[in-house]
Amino acid sequence: MRLLKFKAFVIFLCFFTQLQSQTRDIKMHSHNDYSKPIPFWTAYNAGAASIEIDVIAHENQIFVAHDFKDIKKEMNIENLYVLPFLDAIALYPRKEKVAFLIDFKTDFDTTFKVLDSILKKYPDFKNKATLVISGKRPKTSNFDTYPDYILFDYQEFSEKITLEELKKVGMFSYNFKKISSWKGKGELDKTSETNLKEYIKLAHDNSQPIRFWATPDTEKAWEVLSKLGVDYINTDHTRALAAYLKK
Repeated sequence: MRLLKFKAFVIFLCFFTQLQSQTRDIKMHSHNDYSKPIPFWTAYNAGAASIEIDVIAHENQIFVAHDFKDIKKEMNIENLYVLPFLDAIALYPRKEKVAFLIDFKTDFDTTFKVLDSILKKYPDFKNKATLVISGKRPKTSNFDTYPDYILFDYQEFSEKITLEELKKVGMFSYNFKKISSWKGKGELDKTSETNLKEYIKLAHDNSQPIRFWATPDTEKAWEVLSKLGVDYINTDHTRALAAYLKK
């Protein structure tokens, strides 16, 4: 009953909230979306192009959680993301596909097997969303052995990647804190700027979008990252970033 009331509420919210369209090429990534008061809907209504979901395979279910201790029966991927997404695209279809960055917290083979079995029931979800696997992943050289409906988050910048492997990549991602200690206030130092540009260039030279995680989540940081050419801005503040991107 609680779940039904929750779903009814978010559908009501979606119906009466106009979809915020982004007017710039920079896209929004809703970081740890499942931890928000209203998962999925707030990000979708704000125009997020990418939505992050941490998942754990347990008892033939895919639970949305960062750790086993956080698992709750009703918080599975079907209830929080698959079914709401199918409702959302019926109410407010998008011109571009929404990407779900699915961060595997349990081992890849087990988690993918369970996820694949669940998603067989939802062909529209597989066809109308872009599914990018992050977290625990197979070797890059094995990417092409998995079904066409999934792509992978590429983080191994020190390795060479082939053109065939690139076909299975959905985005390049890297930890901002390994590059810079900048807190998103004042000016970005030149060393950080140079390093960030190198990573951005590498992604773009491979015709891939790039996102940095653990970035400062301030308007100044959004401005700097936009100017540097980052494709996805990581945020916990989807409504505020949506407003900024519409300026």
